[in-house]
Amino acid sequence: MLIVLSIGRPIEEIETPALLLDLDKFQWNIEKMFEFARKAKVNVRPHSKTFKAAAICNRLLEAGAVGLMAQKLGEAEALLHAGVLYGDKNMLVGQEFADPAKVERVVGLNVAMGEGKVLTSIENAEEAELLSEAALRWGVKQHVIIEMTHGRCGTEPNIPTVDLAKKVVSLKGLEFRGIYGYEGPVEREVALQRNKVTVETANMIRVYFKSSLSVLTQIIGGNFPNRVVTDAGQKVMSSGFGPPLVRMDGEIIECERVVLSEEHGTVYFKEGSEVRKRLKWGQKIEFIPSHCCTTVNQHDNIFVVKNGRLAAVWPITARGRYY
Repeated sequence: MLIVLSIGRPIEEIETPALLLDLDKFQWNIEKMFEFARKAKVNVRPHSKTFKAAAICNRLLEAGAVGLMAQKLGEAEALLHAGVLYGDKNMLVGQEFADPAKVERVVGLNVAMGEGKVLTSIENAEEAELLSEAALRWGVKQHVIIEMTHGRCGTEPNIPTVDLAKKVVSLKGLEFRGIYGYEGPVEREVALQRNKVTVETANMIRVYFKSSLSVLTQIIGGNFPNRVVTDAGQKVMSSGFGPPLVRMDGEIIECERVVLSEEHGTVYFKEGSEVRKRLKWGQKIEFIPSHCCTTVNQHDNIFVVKNGRLAAVWPITARGRYY
């Protein structure tokens, strides 16, 4: 449900907790990403499971994305019905289908949207045959991409993937569009090494991108010298990749740790912290969540801000589409 607010009001007047998107930083990130992609001569297909908002989908498509990716069929349906595709753009549904009813739905989307507008990922011959049969009944070709496994769904690399590609090409109801891979869980020793590289890479990436998404929260407990308590907890943001960072007046502040309970976020400081002395009861600060995807899915709207004022309220179009 879209919240009607007075556009132009200061951030301080927005009731907390609220999910914020800094429009300037968001645009800066888009330009940086697509500039890098152009230089690297690669295409960009954003994964809409992160932000789920049709308004963001359209901004990314206008910036040059070749299409979008959705994880679940229901998520794809919600965004497609909101009108996010135009021109030669398309949507890839990342999760495979074992349910004939879902196969029928996705092929039906291609009938309604236009052949090749909704791509599906597959991992075996049975799924390919189901899709081909449905497509032939509808009189269209279903475009498919093979997921090659790196630890979760998909085909084994090399020969098994090649064999499935041959199978796809042989089926009259399918159009083969390529392969892709998602790297899932690995052995502990390998995971530790990859985690190290991931952290190093993430730190490098943070130099080039700005945190545009945050959770606005208010200090509701300020009686203790070593901590403040806010009104945003795990029901407002995800800590899937660790605790959130804390931002005040546009700058990341130093703290000892952040602990999220269900309804509260507690920020702890070292004894004598000068930063703690600046924080007062009733003050509003921001949390930068570690996992955007599962944070966004906990909200109905994103409050879009520019230069400290509310510019728009974007509904999170595909919130809760887990099927």
